[in-house]
Amino acid sequence: LPLPIRVWNGVVVGLMLLLVGYVCLAVPAETPSEWLLLRVVGGFVLLFVGFAVAIGPTVTALLGHHD
Repeated sequence: LPLPIRVWNGVVVGLMLLLVGYVCLAVPAETPSEWLLLRVVGGFVLLFVGFAVAIGPTVTALLGHHD
């Protein structure tokens, strides 16, 4: 069952967001404390959004459109 190009674009964008989220969570020890919370929260937000963007359209395309 081939997926449409639009779905693959969503998957690629979602995977990129996941990658950026993981990079934000890779906090070095010398990171100033005022940036630490922002990077960790931002990283988790990017992980959540990336997962939703990558998985949501794929599941919808595989299960069919139920409007």
